[in-house]
This record gives sequence, structure tokens and C-alpha cells, in this order.
Amino acid sequence: MKENHLCLYGKEMLNQMDIKRDHIRLFCEEQIKGKLIRIRQAYLEIGLRKKGIEALMKESMYSLIPVFRNLLRLKDITPPVEKEQILTGVSRQFGLDESVFVTILKDKRDDEKIGGQDVEVYFEKYLDQIQKLAIIVDKL
Repeated sequence: MKENHLCLYGKEMLNQMDIKRDHIRLFCEEQIKGKLIRIRQAYLEIGLRKKGIEALMKESMYSLIPVFRNLLRLKDITPPVEKEQILTGVSRQFGLDESVFVTILKDKRDDEKIGGQDVEVYFEKYLDQIQKLAIIVDKL
């Protein structure tokens, strides 16, 4: 909000706010670990329905993009606007497999394949990257 707001009337309030780095880190940690738990719960509910797993990956990744933007802020990087650039930046800054996130972002088909691989195989890769990120953020 502080970066993208427009004051239409009255005193400018957001520019005066001091957002502490520790609060951003705690927010990111909470969101990533919470999302990891929700993804696992949803996977258990979905079972082996491939279309459901594919949708779960796409929806959960899109909901993590605001968190990824804040992770870039923790590295003193102004987050880009484009989603693919955000995913690329976070992957590079935190040593993640960029192709996992970008492939999910670009996959618009409902064909039970992501990146030419079976959706369950890709889900495992995706979950592994989020778990790795949760551990890294915990140590920041």
C-alpha cells in the first residue's frame, strides 16, 4: 500500500509509516508456513484427482506472490510488477528452482501435465521448493 497508493484528499498518512523489517520477515514466515500446511491439507482432501492437484498448485502459487514481493523487499530489492519477474527474483535470491514456479505460472492448460510431467511429480517439486523457502525464511 505504501508503494502504490494515491492520496485523493487530506493529509498523507502512509508515507509516514515505519514498516519494520522484522515485521515483514515474520509476516512472510507466517504466510509461507501457513500456506504449506493448507496445501498439504488440501492435497489430502483432493486425493489423486489430477485436475484438483493442478488447480491447487496454481491457486496456492498465485496467493503466495504478495509474500514473494515482500521477500524481495527483505533483500532490499524493489519488487517488479510482473508475476514472472517476481518468481524469478525470489528464486534467484533464495536459491530455489525458478523453473518450478515459472512453469506453473505459464501452464494454462487443464491437461494434467505441467512442464510435460505428470502433475503428481510436479506437485512434489513444488511442495519441496515451498518447504525449502520456509526453512530459509525462518533463518533470516
